[in-house]
Amino acid sequence: MTDPAIHVSDRALLRYLERGFDLDIEALRRHVAGHCMTGARLGAVAVRIERVKFVLANHEAGTTVVTVLKPGWPAKDPRSLGE
Repeated sequence: MTDPAIHVSDRALLRYLERGFDLDIEALRRHVAGHCMTGARLGAVAVRIERVKFVLANHEAGTTVVTVLKPGWPAKDPRSLGE
C-alpha cells in the first residue's frame, strides 16, 4: 500500500513559521517593503536584494510584491503574463 500524497499549502507553511517558530510576519513584511520602496517608486518590474529578486506589480492603488525569484531568473512584467 502506498501513502497518499499530501500537499502543504504556502499559507500552512507561513503559519507554521509564524506560530511554531515565532517568526514576526509583519516585521518581515515591513523589511521587504522597505527594501523594495525605491524600485516601486521608479516603476521597476523587479528589485534584486539580499540574494533574491522581488518581482513587483505596479498598479493605481500601489505596488505589490508578487513573488521572489533566484537572481539569475528573468523577471517579466506581471501585466504581460495574462496576454
